[in-house]
Amino acid sequence: MFSASKKFTSKDAWKANILLHAHFFRIKIDDADMADQQLQTVMTALTLVHRGLLQISTTHNWYTCSSLLMGISQMLVQGVYLHDAPLIQLPNITWENQSKVFKEKNLYSVHQLMRMPAAEQRKSLAVLNDKQFEEAIQVARTIPRLEISRVLLTVVGDKIVTPASIVTLIVKIKIANAPHKIAPRGKGMPVADIESIADEDTTAIETFVSNFAKKEQKETPPEAYCPYFAGRKNSQWWLCFANYQSGKLVVPPVRISDLASERVVVLQFQAPPQKETYRFHLMIKSDSFIGCDVMQEVQMTVVDRANLPSEPAIVDDISEPEEDSIAAQMAQLRGQQTGARRGDDDSSDED
Repeated sequence: MFSASKKFTSKDAWKANILLHAHFFRIKIDDADMADQQLQTVMTALTLVHRGLLQISTTHNWYTCSSLLMGISQMLVQGVYLHDAPLIQLPNITWENQSKVFKEKNLYSVHQLMRMPAAEQRKSLAVLNDKQFEEAIQVARTIPRLEISRVLLTVVGDKIVTPASIVTLIVKIKIANAPHKIAPRGKGMPVADIESIADEDTTAIETFVSNFAKKEQKETPPEAYCPYFAGRKNSQWWLCFANYQSGKLVVPPVRISDLASERVVVLQFQAPPQKETYRFHLMIKSDSFIGCDVMQEVQMTVVDRANLPSEPAIVDDISEPEEDSIAAQMAQLRGQQTGARRGDDDSSDED
């Protein structure tokens, strides 16, 4: 199943390895003290992934490595092994009956199950009795189905992207099966408005970005179903934006800890210096569930600055202030003070 590490050869490392793999394969540990040590090991491992390994990886802009570490977070929270079927997250689903369901019904994921009519769902999970089926479906309804509803790459105020310009990335994501829509707190332009703004409407985009900074979007995230994890866990997400050609992260991953229904994320980065079309990977990855990640390819064309419209001429028309205005009074006062100082200087010269 797994072998001892040739690099980390201490007894503690071997013990931690065994406890973690027992967690991934859901092997029950009867010894109470050992079971408690396993829970602590899993919690410590999750902290090390989030606050240690992932930070190191993102510092080097490693996209693939960062994505794999996020996958390890899912494994630790759900108690599953790499590439396990998402259906295994549901109660009463074991590796044995999941394998049977996949072979007989070609059913692999929770979202695939929830797209079926109710009668087809029951037929597909015939390996469960009625009570077990209801428990599984009840949890399946809470597994988030994420959608990317809007992606916009723009230089605020311009209709084109030029070399080394500051590009703004706007992404709207939503949970399609959220129980109800939660309006974000605070004032400002509604989140949904970004979907109705055209790519060429530079004025509306600039207004949206300006208002976005003033608006609070906090929502209370739902609690993740994770019976094999020690303690309660809120569902959170990472947003990753990477260059397809180089395989490097363009910006550090954004941790989204307040997604309950919908969320807008705004990022900025510098455009490449070369004029060409670039391909990017936009990925939203869960830290708690397997099979919920979404990915979209985004393209951006960098063109020469000569394509920018010419700047309007600035007319230097500074009129004299009105006599009764504060500016006129201040100017008059400054003139009197200057004249008085000159008179004093002349008197001193005559003396």
